[in-house]
Amino acid sequence: MSCVLLLHLQAPALFISALVEILGGLNNDIVSWTASGKGFIIKDSDRFANEILQRHFKHNRLSSFQRQLNLYGFRKVRYTRP
Repeated sequence: MSCVLLLHLQAPALFISALVEILGGLNNDIVSWTASGKGFIIKDSDRFANEILQRHFKHNRLSSFQRQLNLYGFRKVRYTRP
């Protein structure tokens, strides 16, 4: 008797694809990776909401973006500048 295993590959969720595009873009004055590369910093929340979110998600609500991040296991960490 033989067994066939099928690998089902799923495309990444649209939210994750958009997040990768945002963090890989040229918006470093608005949002960028942390020095460790384990997180990202939104440096200018007003510009992030009105320029980045509006372009990628068709809304400018930072709370909705944060809710999506939470659904994917991201957590907010307080950041203090050195």
